[in-house]
Amino acid sequence: MDIGVSYNNARRYLDVSGLAKVMGPDVCAALLALHTFTGCDYTASFMRKFQPLQIMERSKFFLSAVGKFRNSQRMPPTVMKEIEIFVCSICMLSEI
Repeated sequence: MDIGVSYNNARRYLDVSGLAKVMGPDVCAALLALHTFTGCDYTASFMRKFQPLQIMERSKFFLSAVGKFRNSQRMPPTVMKEIEIFVCSICMLSEI
């Protein structure tokens, strides 16, 4: 993927396939839902603090919750509760 030019006007490319292998299928599957839910892989109010992507990557529970969020057109109460726990974790860790 072409990600633009660097400071010295040289083209920069990102190996998306290699990155996907490193991140793993669970994280890759949850990324779109994370982006939809948070607006991006980080939230400006959490700048220089824990980011939702980092928190999600470190927990199988959160990976599963966000993955379920991705697959839900109507949010079941159990999934909503898991997402609430995820959001609370983001808020709590951002204050550390």
